[in-house]
Amino acid sequence: MLGATGWIDPGDVTDGYLADGAQRVMMLPIESGGSGGVFTALLFTQVDGRVRFVGTLPSAGGHLDAYLDGGRIVVRTPVYAASDPNCCPSAQHYRRATLHGTTLVTEDEWDVPLAKPR
Repeated sequence: MLGATGWIDPGDVTDGYLADGAQRVMMLPIESGGSGGVFTALLFTQVDGRVRFVGTLPSAGGHLDAYLDGGRIVVRTPVYAASDPNCCPSAQHYRRATLHGTTLVTEDEWDVPLAKPR
């Protein structure tokens, strides 16, 4: 996570339970203050009543979105082609994951192409 600077907006924090209903997670996106928005989110979990830092959820291109959907951690990041401007990626990459204790485990990944503005 070296180089990740910024602040955390409490309104952007995601807090909830994984699909098993027993393990709680919290994702804290770090706002960069620049046009790329969020480049890194911090991921925490609660195991045996103790809060544990799991790691970071990174996006080299910024515009990171991390949320819970159906008890799964979903991370959305932009996919830029060589000529794409920062505003307009060619696609969005999705990664769905869960935790096994404090280990992040990817369950599925896919890309969704985006329509280009005319």
